[in-house]
Amino acid sequence: MLLAAIRRWFSEDYYVQIHENHYVINSLDKPGVSRRFPATDAFSTSRLLVGHFIVAETLLRASLRQMNGGSRLKSYRLIMHPRDKAEGGLCEVETRVLLDLAFGAGAHDAIIWEKEPLSATQAKALWDNPQ
Repeated sequence: MLLAAIRRWFSEDYYVQIHENHYVINSLDKPGVSRRFPATDAFSTSRLLVGHFIVAETLLRASLRQMNGGSRLKSYRLIMHPRDKAEGGLCEVETRVLLDLAFGAGAHDAIIWEKEPLSATQAKALWDNPQ
């Protein structure tokens, strides 16, 4: 109980839309706060949305720190939403890559979302009722 309260205090929720070589990150705790983070080095390849894992993870970690004001004390709950190169759904390996990306960037919990784009309200509600 105490651990859960502490985790909520030092945790932030974000909706991460993953596009080819850039992220769009929406804060779910601060409505209206959204930023685009382009990759200086490409993390996508001609076949894969995340083809260069270390580049993608480094960019995501740095982007989340910018979103939270540079704090290294925060951890995250992330909704990871691949927006490009996901026709026909994700395979098990692609899902694992996205989860590893989230946890490597500092998440303590993550959801992979493959459906239509979410509003901030829908994304926040997803944590209350995971599908």
